[in-house]
Amino acid sequence: MEKPKGMLTALIMMGLIFVASCLEAGETWLTDFMTAQQESQEKKRPILAAFVGSDWCPWCQKLESEIFNQPEFKDFVRDRFILFQADFPKHKELPAELKNQNQELMKQYAVKKFPTVLFLDVEGKVIARTGFRYGGAETYVKHLKELIKIDSP
Repeated sequence: MEKPKGMLTALIMMGLIFVASCLEAGETWLTDFMTAQQESQEKKRPILAAFVGSDWCPWCQKLESEIFNQPEFKDFVRDRFILFQADFPKHKELPAELKNQNQELMKQYAVKKFPTVLFLDVEGKVIARTGFRYGGAETYVKHLKELIKIDSP
């Protein structure tokens, strides 16, 4: 009986280590805007805010798979931005508080189409606005660097 309990403990620990490593890698997309703003101010980093329809918008899904999930993008955003995602799904229900927050942010930032990607300064003001672009992660990172005037590789 001890072996299964030990195995379960080991699996839980491995899962926690994996989650911690993802958090450390800076690849976590926050969904609470107040938390994103707080981190932005504390770390003095702008927010990269993605407004998406994760379960119905094909361009949002392409943005996720072809850009956001690629090493080139992850390397670029690590230690530069606080990642925030406002999702507007059609086939799954968000908690009411999250749904209301996302609707308010959509109005506040005049988001008219999906996906919309905003760069916000530490005060929450829009620095730049973009969306999906063809060419994959490397091309997208180049576009972002030009958009927000980053010279470093």
